[in-house]
Amino acid sequence: MTTLLRSRSVLLLFALAMTLLTACSSDGDPTTTITPTPPALPPTWPQVYSGPAIADGVPVPEGFTILARIDDYESPSVQTLPGRYLALTVAPFEEKWWDKEIRFYILGSDGTEVEAAESDRYEQRFQPTSDLQFVLTFPRLP
Repeated sequence: MTTLLRSRSVLLLFALAMTLLTACSSDGDPTTTITPTPPALPPTWPQVYSGPAIADGVPVPEGFTILARIDDYESPSVQTLPGRYLALTVAPFEEKWWDKEIRFYILGSDGTEVEAAESDRYEQRFQPTSDLQFVLTFPRLP
């Protein structure tokens, strides 16, 4: 009788193991795999501008605000010194602004702005650059 009991136990254990194996196997949808992200573009460094600021042929007085724009990007503004501006930093790190025209503006205290005659191009760079004699000429003060 023990042989019969053992045979039934082995058969029951075998049936249980087959049931578990069948339940754990998957014939359904395969597991979703994550698509690798392409490598990021190399960073770009800021372009820094300083130089004379002239409006209507005369040096811009101290205290005016100057800034730069590329489409919807706007640089931090700087305040003029007598006839100069210093360290206007253009640093749009998103690729959508690379290789686009930079336009420069002087702002009045009432919010009016006047565009400079000069412009530049923002390029992806692998080291910081500066132009210490970038003259900005405005047709008039705001």
